[in-house]
Order: sequence, then structure tokens, then C-alpha cells
Amino acid sequence: MFRRRLAGVALSLALAGGLVALLRLSAEQGPSDRPNLVLIVVDTLRADMILDPEGSVDTPAIDALAADGIQFTQAYSHAPMTLPSHTALFSSQLPHEAGVVNNGQVLPRDLPLLPDWLGRFGYRTSAVVSIGSLFSAQEDALFDRAFDDYSYALPFVRPAHESWIELEERIGSLGTQDPFFLFAHYADPHSPYNAHGRADHAAEVYLDGELIANVTTSTASYLEREIEVSPGGSILLVDSPERSKIYHVSLRHGGETVRLERVSRDKSPTPKVHRYRLPNATEGVLTYGLRLWISDAPDKTEIRARYVKEVEYVDGFVGRVIDELKRNGLYDNSIVVLTSDHGEGLGQHGVVGHSNNLYDELLHVPLIIKPSSKHPHRRGLERRREELSRLVDLTPTFLAMLGLPELPGQTGVALTADIKRVLFAETRAPQAPEDSVCLRDESTKLIYYPEGDRFELYDLRADPGELENVYDERGDEHAEWQELLRAFAARRPGDLGGMDEATMESMRALGYI
Repeated sequence: MFRRRLAGVALSLALAGGLVALLRLSAEQGPSDRPNLVLIVVDTLRADMILDPEGSVDTPAIDALAADGIQFTQAYSHAPMTLPSHTALFSSQLPHEAGVVNNGQVLPRDLPLLPDWLGRFGYRTSAVVSIGSLFSAQEDALFDRAFDDYSYALPFVRPAHESWIELEERIGSLGTQDPFFLFAHYADPHSPYNAHGRADHAAEVYLDGELIANVTTSTASYLEREIEVSPGGSILLVDSPERSKIYHVSLRHGGETVRLERVSRDKSPTPKVHRYRLPNATEGVLTYGLRLWISDAPDKTEIRARYVKEVEYVDGFVGRVIDELKRNGLYDNSIVVLTSDHGEGLGQHGVVGHSNNLYDELLHVPLIIKPSSKHPHRRGLERRREELSRLVDLTPTFLAMLGLPELPGQTGVALTADIKRVLFAETRAPQAPEDSVCLRDESTKLIYYPEGDRFELYDLRADPGELENVYDERGDEHAEWQELLRAFAARRPGDLGGMDEATMESMRALGYI
């Protein structure tokens, strides 16, 4: 219904405005004449870190890219979760349309995706991703099926300096194979937030009272080593002067994962001492592979400071991508795009993290598009830089700029089109506390919670922080939106069924389950 009423009208308007002509821009060009496409996604990057009028966040590389391109100030995601939002970006379909509304799901085999579509027109496609949400142990279950080369992080989060090692190699090799599409994904500043020199916290790891390791906690640490468990079982103890969070702890034996029984006296999520009972029902010593992922647990003030440091850290590695493109003579003939999959709560609405709600701190994302040299779309993009834009509009925009046909099934519209855009976004249990869906234009947001049939309405011009729910006074102004949201909420494709154990383990570690 929504596609017919809004997206369908938008598409017809776009066609009337000349989108057909734009798609024919380079119809007579061969693949080697087309620009390259470089998409940089910085996971969990809030828009206000980049749209920073006071200059409180030091991001010189991203600022330079914005100065060289077009910065969109009102760009929004369709889901505050990594996999649904990336799926919306690459398929140009809303999460429920694409059938992916939670992390950990498998992409439908017949879902058209941008990288596969580009490959059909002569593009070499390559990806380096840095978070477990974009990895599945099932072959071809996620975006790996659509790329020629797909490098992923195991098991959870890979810091930018490690991803850069592969990205540098990819850029060098792709430079000899124009045209290409490179998807460069950085996991920072996704939690856990590293201190970057602001603190020096550590924990000691004991097995049956014997010290076996020291691990840093102010920088999230991943410990993997073999241990011997005595007959009858052993006790693993992690002792830190600061409160800490163990994102993941498990044993591997005989190819199987054994989850441990927590026996800490302090049952809070962030105690100073963590105790686990390690099983051994045999009469001999068992050798296990221990996996432990830990960080400290800073307060909300320190969390925001660390988040800013994470943004400044990853900015340097965005800069390395740009510098390497220039060094290889690829920058001028490349469309370079920077965006994020979603934002992050830093205490607003009582939330630290994401997935939980549909307020703008979780949906508002940066978007910068640097066209290739003298690209004719620059002026059209500049006219829309202050208007609402959506992740589903990116694939249509890329294809229009490359002079290629539309992706089958796309519901977004190229950003050059003169249309009225409305954002639809959703977040779903079990990774959210409850289902919620919303519609948003440039002045109003309506959120619907099907549990209890509840609405929230915000006047975004008067109340950009979404602090005053005016639904009781003005809800009758948006009767059609209410009808649409009720219909949307009833559509719940798929669930976590069929998730393999390795993916389930990753989702638990990342805090999604």
C-alpha cells in the first residue's frame, strides 16, 4: 500500500522529471569508460559527529571529502541494526519488503543486490567488512553471494587498523581492473568503545587460582588460548579493578562450542569479578580452547568521550582510503560515498547503544557523495543536499550516476529526482524490546508500537530532540499515516529461525540476543 501511495508516486514524478534521460547518460559507453564506485560505511556513526558546526569532533579526512563532494544533512536509515539497514541500502527495498528485519537472518536467495547487478555490467566487485553482523557461517547466506571478493571479520568486531591492511591491498589490485565497486566497511565506533589512550585498565584471568593471562579492558580484548580442565570441573575467574563486561566466553572441544555456567556472586551485567564453572565429567584432564572477549564498562559521560575518540580514530582510516585512491590515480574517476548504517544512543531517551528505538539519534546518519570529475549529476545532487534522503535511495542514485538500468525491485528513487520523500523505518523484537515502526518527513515523525496500539507524534521543527509527544493533541492530523503504520506493523517476514550456531554466537557477543 505504502509503495503505491508514496514510492509509486515518487517514481512517476522522477520519471517525469527526466530520470529516464539520466539513466541513459552513458548508455553508449563501454564498461571501461564508466566511473568506479567506492562506498565507505562507518558502522554506528551518528550524523551529528560529522555535521558538527562547533568543530568539537576532529574529523579532517571526512571534512575534506565533504568539501570535495556533496554533504546531505537529512539522511536517514530504515533500521537501527546493521544487517537490515545494509540490506535496504544494497537492495533499495525496505527491510520488511526485502524480508530482513533483524540481524542474524539469511538474505532471500532471489533478492536483487547492487554488487551483483554491477557485476553484470562489467564491474569488479570487492568488499572488506568488519563486523560479525555481516558474516554468516552459511555459504552465500549474506552479501558474500553478490561480491567477487568478500572479506569478513571473525568472530565479532575488527578494528579499523586491521581492516585497512586488506583495503590497501584491494585498492592496489582493483586499480588495474576498472571499472570496480569497492565496499569498505569500518566497524568503529560500534561498541565496545575503546579508550584510545584515555585510560589503562586491565583484568587478570585465573584458572583454579592460577594466573593464566592479563588482558587489557580499556581497549576491548579478545583472548584465545588452550587450557586444561581438571576432572570434576574447574573455575575460571576474571578479576578487574574496574567494572567490566564480558561480551563472550566459551570453550571449544571436539569441534563443539560449550557455553559456560556463570557462578558470580555479583549478578550485575558489569561486575568487577566474573566466575564461571568449566565442565569436565570425565576422570581425566580435558583440553579446551578458551575464547574470551572483554572490555571495561565506563559510565555515560566516559562513553560519549570514548565514542568521540572512536570517530576520530576511524576518520584517519577513511583518510587512508582517500589517499590510496589518489596515490593510485583512481580518485578523480571514482564516485566516493561515505555513510553509516545507523546512529547510536549516547544517553538520549535513556539508551546507550542501538536497535532499541526509532528516535533520530539512531536513524540520522551522515551521507557524503563525491562525484567523479566533472560528473553531470553534481548540480542535481547539490540541489537536494538539504532535503530528506534515505538509504533506499542510494542504489538508484549510484546506478543513475553510472548510466546503468534500475535494480529490479528497487523502491527507492535517485536523489536527483525532485520529489517529496517520506522515511519509513522499523525495529523488531527480539533485538528490540518490542516492535515499532515509524513514518517521518522533514517536519513530523509518527511512531507506532503495535503492542498496546500506541502512537507517538513529534513536531520535529519545534522539538528536534523528540522529547514532547503531541499525539493526544494532534494525532488526528495524520490518520492516513496511522493506517499505513498499522498495516506495516502486521508484516513481519522471517525470524531468527534457521540461524546457525556460529552466527547465533556472534549475535550474542554483539549484544543483539
